[in-house]
Amino acid sequence: MHMRSLVGALSLVPLFLLAGGSTNANAQGVGAAPGIKPLAGYNWAPLGCGASAPGHMHCMAKAIVGDDGLMKPFKGQGGYGASDIQSAYSIPTTGSGGKIVAVVDAYDYPSAEQDLASYRSSMGLPPCTSASGCFQRVAGDGTTNYPGTDGQGCNGWNGEEALDIDMVSAACPDCKILLVEATDTSNQSLASALATAAKMGAVAISNSYGGDEDNTVGSTEQSYTLYNQGILVTASAGDDGYGASYPATSAGVVAVGGTSLVQGGGSRGWSETAWNQGGSGCSAYIQKPSWQTQTMCGQRMEADISAVGDPQTGVSVTCGGQSFVVGGTSASSPIIAAAFTMLGVPPQPSWVWSHTSDFYDVTSGSNGSCTTTSECTAGPGYDGPTGWGTPNGTLLKQTAGSSSSSGSSSGGTGSSSGSSSGSSSGGTGSSSGTSSGSGSSSGSSSSGGSSSSGGNGSSGSTPPATPDAGTGNNDNGSGNTDVGSDLTTPPAGCACNMVGTGENVGGLALGLGLVLGLTVRRRRR
Repeated sequence: MHMRSLVGALSLVPLFLLAGGSTNANAQGVGAAPGIKPLAGYNWAPLGCGASAPGHMHCMAKAIVGDDGLMKPFKGQGGYGASDIQSAYSIPTTGSGGKIVAVVDAYDYPSAEQDLASYRSSMGLPPCTSASGCFQRVAGDGTTNYPGTDGQGCNGWNGEEALDIDMVSAACPDCKILLVEATDTSNQSLASALATAAKMGAVAISNSYGGDEDNTVGSTEQSYTLYNQGILVTASAGDDGYGASYPATSAGVVAVGGTSLVQGGGSRGWSETAWNQGGSGCSAYIQKPSWQTQTMCGQRMEADISAVGDPQTGVSVTCGGQSFVVGGTSASSPIIAAAFTMLGVPPQPSWVWSHTSDFYDVTSGSNGSCTTTSECTAGPGYDGPTGWGTPNGTLLKQTAGSSSSSGSSSGGTGSSSGSSSGSSSGGTGSSSGTSSGSGSSSGSSSSGGSSSSGGNGSSGSTPPATPDAGTGNNDNGSGNTDVGSDLTTPPAGCACNMVGTGENVGGLALGLGLVLGLTVRRRRR
């Protein structure tokens, strides 16, 4: 190529930089084509803990499985990673102040700490160990007299527990993690484990289990109603489509539904629909709380909000030293518990209902058939499968921070106390005393559930890795490679600026254009 032609071609580079420099890569959906499900074509199934007898609970985890019906190992990262969760929901990577998020499960998970270390290392997250005080695993009574295992390894409750602690890590990397292992799956054992988590200082407790309602659910309502102690309790809404599930119908919890999460679409850079197996329902036993303003159901309605749950758009999980792809509302519940802790959201379920514009509205998808369409079909505003939508971390942090600065507010059900809240109402759910205000999130936000992603500046979704066995279709169809690292943050120890934001790219483009222009002029002389 003639030198003048080459220089002329290069001089077009600044135009391309200027054209794209004002848009963050997250908002463009780099990494996957819009509408492509990362693991469409793979089969999924409930884990072995996915069924229960009366008086007992079952886990809500669903996993990608092989032809043998067991969890399929993947080489590397098969599903969405920590940076994807942070990007999709605009969650910062620091700012919790080391608050404790607990997960309550059943049976022992002996390799929990080793698997957690492997997951966090693979995701570029800081270590969280028992030696440092970041991670703690206890029996249901708070001791180290651990219960027995369920004998199914990662295909049973161990897989559920791995999902829970990994999602807390993803949505709140600097939170401390408390794993409480109930003796068995009975309602009494799980309620006792919940009380242990509260006594050990947790400010948020995730419960990724549930069961059919019966006339005994009222006896455990007090166990799940801890917001008056400053403790957020979340519960999975269910994975069997339309139909009420307890404790998600408890008036004391934030009930979390499930979505199908896909990168691409709109200024947010991600899109979501109601997962067709996510739970929702109208309780037959729990009275409608005063703060629940929907009119479709005369009793307590679930869900309140939602997050990714579809296993075909599932998350990467490390269990038994291997990587798997898991979903279910078992994923969405710990994501919300951890994200709310990171963002400083108050613990009252009513707070969600009085700050509905701080969530990405999910307006399509259905989980079954029902008499009142909005109980089982997503649409604008509130609906059963997705509640008020999924977290917009940028708006939630702004609103929660503004609420906490007021220190206290009056309300209908009294005041809350504890390490994560000051004096706040249960009736209107308006404020907490302190919040994790030191975190940061990037990007800008706009009304109507659309904002650029924040947190770690991830490039977005990770194409599925190659499974260890089988020939299933694991191509997401995008032909793109995940960038993976944060290009807007300088490496540790580097006193420098990084290219990647609109402000830096514009200056670079202008400077490069001047240099190339002068080069062309000199050649012509």
